[in-house]
Amino acid sequence: MTPELEKKFYGSDPVFVLDPEDDRNAANNQLNTNTLRFWKIYPDYIRDLFIQSFGKSSVKPPYDRVIEMTWLDAFVKLRSETVPCPHCGKETFIAPKYSVNCMYCGGQLTCTDSIKFKRFELPAFGGAKLYDGMASDTEGDFHKIIGEVVRNKKDPSKHALRNLTQNTWSVKLPDNTVKTVDPNGIMPINKGFVLTIGRSEGTVE
Repeated sequence: MTPELEKKFYGSDPVFVLDPEDDRNAANNQLNTNTLRFWKIYPDYIRDLFIQSFGKSSVKPPYDRVIEMTWLDAFVKLRSETVPCPHCGKETFIAPKYSVNCMYCGGQLTCTDSIKFKRFELPAFGGAKLYDGMASDTEGDFHKIIGEVVRNKKDPSKHALRNLTQNTWSVKLPDNTVKTVDPNGIMPINKGFVLTIGRSEGTVE
């Protein structure tokens, strides 16, 4: 590696190893096994961000950089979609309202419902965690867990959201009845339910 080559590879002619339009610097099956393995299992929106950030349109003028907030939102979403597989127990990804396969055992995971907040959508799947910043209409604490989706032991297809805060939540049902969810209590995740946490609302869809 000479100074001239370093300038070319890292400055005048950089090529992303997973660039879909330029394979001159393609990841190697022997040397980049983890890169290729994880690239296949991450959701499309994560792969698209990497291509958008490191593809030719971003690394050469005029720059088209992805702003930090876009990255943060994407990884918060990814974290909320990381759940334990009910078949093998290992962490895998689930997408709201989709059927996917566990990246380890191949078992099918199906998510039929979600709780949709203003900026984020929480999959109704056992083990999915709700962070304060996801429910807030403004920037909140993205490290503080305020809820967790739990699976009904008698009917695994049904889920509920456990209140992990010290505050009482309220839930409006489709008939306009309002129920409360005390700390450590649970709210059934049924379509049409509207959850209010502080000043923020989330609707089960």
